[in-house]
Amino acid sequence: MSSGDSPGGSTVSWSANNPPHKPAGPYIIGLGVIAVMMIASTILTARELSIQASDVGVLNLATSQPGLSYEITNGVAQIAQAGEADPEVAATLAETIDTFSRIYIGLQFGDEELGLPGAPSDEVNRLLELADPLFNQVINLARSALERPPTGSEVALLELASSAYRSRMEGVVFQYQRETEARVQALSRLEFLLLSAGLLLLLAEGMFLFRPAARATRRRWQDVRARYDAEREADRAEVEYLSQFDPLTGLPNRVLFRDRLDQAIRRASREGGWVSVLFINLDNFSVVNDQLGHEIGDQLLQVTAERLTGTVRAADTVAHLGGDEFAVVIESSDSTEATEAVADKAVDALATPYQLAGKNLLVTASIGVAIYPVDGADADALLRDSALAMSAAKDAGRNNYRFYTAELRARTSERLTLISNLRTALDSPDQLSLWYQPKLDLASGAITGMEALVRWHHPDHGLIMPGRFIPVAEESGLIIPLDRWVIGEACRQLQTWEADGLGHLALSLNVSSRQFHQGDLTATIDETLNSASVDPARLEIEVTEGTLIEDINLALVNLNALRALGVRISIDDFGTGYSSLSYLKRLPIDVLKIDRSFISDLPGDTDDAAISEAIISLGHTLKMQIVAEGVETVEQFEFLRRLGCDMVQGYHIARPLPVPQFVEFVRDAARLRAG
Repeated sequence: MSSGDSPGGSTVSWSANNPPHKPAGPYIIGLGVIAVMMIASTILTARELSIQASDVGVLNLATSQPGLSYEITNGVAQIAQAGEADPEVAATLAETIDTFSRIYIGLQFGDEELGLPGAPSDEVNRLLELADPLFNQVINLARSALERPPTGSEVALLELASSAYRSRMEGVVFQYQRETEARVQALSRLEFLLLSAGLLLLLAEGMFLFRPAARATRRRWQDVRARYDAEREADRAEVEYLSQFDPLTGLPNRVLFRDRLDQAIRRASREGGWVSVLFINLDNFSVVNDQLGHEIGDQLLQVTAERLTGTVRAADTVAHLGGDEFAVVIESSDSTEATEAVADKAVDALATPYQLAGKNLLVTASIGVAIYPVDGADADALLRDSALAMSAAKDAGRNNYRFYTAELRARTSERLTLISNLRTALDSPDQLSLWYQPKLDLASGAITGMEALVRWHHPDHGLIMPGRFIPVAEESGLIIPLDRWVIGEACRQLQTWEADGLGHLALSLNVSSRQFHQGDLTATIDETLNSASVDPARLEIEVTEGTLIEDINLALVNLNALRALGVRISIDDFGTGYSSLSYLKRLPIDVLKIDRSFISDLPGDTDDAAISEAIISLGHTLKMQIVAEGVETVEQFEFLRRLGCDMVQGYHIARPLPVPQFVEFVRDAARLRAG
């Protein structure tokens, strides 16, 4: 029957005003199927696009984990270097630890606020489980640093754990990327199937009734498909970029840097030539972050990246490893000329003041250089050795560069061995002992006090003097437990001597800068004095001028707290550092110790004589007792007595003595005075 024929045989004209009442049943079924497929396609596509958006968010957060581990490592290193947790540094570190932990846990179990769905695939879950011990180690070490300054070995352990964690997380990011791409491909296939089926049905419908609608629908689906393909390609490109480049500076990240370094080493191995690695660390970058904020710090890193890129050749690679660390790969012939040229230009470029946020900032850099095949045969060795050389550059005054030498590795190995042995000695204190150097009162001629000096008797190396192990203890953080041991042992010895009839002697103890600024010195001394039942007035705490001037307000709080216990305060090595009448007036000081550098040439050196006389006069004017250390001759002794010095100590009186000899010396001196 034609479209113009009615069932009764009469002619009917179909128009816009007189359409057919309804299509035949098969057409309705076809339209229904198409509608269902379109709805299903829209729902599935929206769902998959939502999952893709979630995948991008997950990848971004997972990619941020290595950077956060760098920030945690740098924050802990700052606390270790400063010897105390600066409130702003601690707050920043705590916030970073919280973000780091929250993202990692969210990757496994989900976090709605962060947009993490949790429930990762079995493979991702397996990789995260491999990273769990390293994550826990990083978190535990970092949180421990908030409670107490970390030791050098703890910082080194944190750096190793952080590096291993970053490697694990790179595997997690790679697996996420693979799964994301797999889902994208699955969506593409699903869309293709639905689109194909829909197009076939539309074609069939259009052949009879809906050809114009079919053409319009086809065009719409083609547009949608093109848009979705473009979005997926953009997402894929973003994921690939984030896996290889640092989003802050636009430089290659650690992953891409390692790849390019490996390629350079392989080329040098095949063709000959050298590959140099420059490990660059900004000096005092943490100060900028702490005082001006992370936004200025990020701007500083961006400008640094631009300056470094401008110092190298087009064939060289500049990378941002994380935090304030950069690296450069230089390929050259078997000479250091190109490397030295780049290092010189980099030092000069980075020493140029930075104009940021209306401020003129001076931030320099320390650079370490290691060369393949001279210093190392692989990327790990070159990065390790260049980092050692960078540390040597910092030790040499910063704002310079140093090449790696075998001596640096030997020195590091010796230092680590000494730290390990000292830690063992602290765990078994029979290796440590206190020797005592008498102090003589010039007015009465009596021994009225002594200074406690620590000695280390190593079972294999014999007596190790403080000049060798104290600097290592301060650098590694072991000075804190060492100081606590000295305080406890000295107070126990005072208790013993009081029982033996030597209760009139006053004991002075040196306290390190770290111990003084840590915050619990007063509590430690109070607890120890109470435990040993020792009169606080018999204890004298010696601190240097440099320790006090680091933070004069904190020093005032700590010294007042110590004075409140009844403990006396002495300024050690007075005159060698920051001598100032202002702090002498403000701080509760009882004793000034004239440094031995002013005593050694007395009485012949007129300058030293004038300085010593001025210190004695100044101290007496401020109602302080004066002690001269390093008195080794009778001429020095008599000169200081004529100047009115109160007490002296030094080899002219006695060397530092172990306990039995010290007791014998004191009793012999008392008998001589008694006649």
